[in-house]
Amino acid sequence: KPVIVEMQDDLITTPGICLANTSYLRDFFKTNKVPVLLETRVKQIGDGSVTVIDKDGKEQTIATDSVILSVGYNPAPLTTKGVHVIGDAKSVGNLRTVIWGAWDVAMKL
Repeated sequence: KPVIVEMQDDLITTPGICLANTSYLRDFFKTNKVPVLLETRVKQIGDGSVTVIDKDGKEQTIATDSVILSVGYNPAPLTTKGVHVIGDAKSVGNLRTVIWGAWDVAMKL
């Protein structure tokens, strides 16, 4: 049961991304009732949980089995212990490489 945590106010804010892709992504998560926490950041990754903070400063702790982390344009993961690093946190790529990386990790969980 995944939970998506995104610091931006939308899932994809990069200019030039195909509208069909962004619309599909939003619709897929909504249809499958995947919680998407926008304007929210990770405060702490603990043993079996992640603590996040929303734009109003409200903290929430989410129980986890696994964490998949994709952050920033410069590969510099905060930690690799117990965390699956994908996307630009692992190596700079594009939307396709991020989705494929996430798929590969999800299939191994």
